[in-house]
Amino acid sequence: MTKDEGIDRGSSKRRRRNQVSDSFTEKELEVAEFLLDLRRFISLPRRLAWGKTKKRSPLSCTARRSRNRKEDVEAGMPKVASLSPDTPLSFPASDVDRKSAPPHKKKKSKNEYADMIETLTQRRNLLLGEIETVNKYRKRLVEFHSHLKACKSERAGSFLTSQPQPSIGYPTMADYQRRMEDRRPLLIDLNVAYEEGRQPQALDSGREIERARYAEARRHRLVVMKRKKGRRVVVGS
Repeated sequence: MTKDEGIDRGSSKRRRRNQVSDSFTEKELEVAEFLLDLRRFISLPRRLAWGKTKKRSPLSCTARRSRNRKEDVEAGMPKVASLSPDTPLSFPASDVDRKSAPPHKKKKSKNEYADMIETLTQRRNLLLGEIETVNKYRKRLVEFHSHLKACKSERAGSFLTSQPQPSIGYPTMADYQRRMEDRRPLLIDLNVAYEEGRQPQALDSGREIERARYAEARRHRLVVMKRKKGRRVVVGS
């Protein structure tokens, strides 16, 4: 900072103080001047060049370590004197020589191949024989099943033909009139004597007819039930 700049700055400060000295104290004015000149004291940070360099990769460190270890191992090993040119074939063993050669597969002879072919043909013949026996057994089962079906159908047909079917007739007008006559209340004949009118046969004739009809209907139901039961037995067998 030059002398002229300092003089100018001091004069500017005095002017400011003179202008606002009436309303503010001296300490407040100093703080205000410091805040105004704060921009000059603060400068932007410099950009460092070393921050732009690339980061070190871990591969280079590991390669360097392995190289150092290899050099240490080679330094620790005793040095072999160089052989004379009279024996050019005796070189130190390298990594390629240390590796074992892959095992060579032994080639099979013609006899071995012939034996393999013979065993495979025998196995094939055995399998063909087993397939043939299974087919024969299946054919026998199919024939037996068809025979059972025929027996079942024959038995069902004979049972249906041998079973007598009761004739169920429709009621006629004569039957209706007979029933109505039987259901009429018995009237007392005044011309007949009292002893003659009290005969049990004349009073119980209507009841006997009803009993006979009930018995006939019961017998008819039993016949129908037997026929249905016989059909179920034939179908289940």
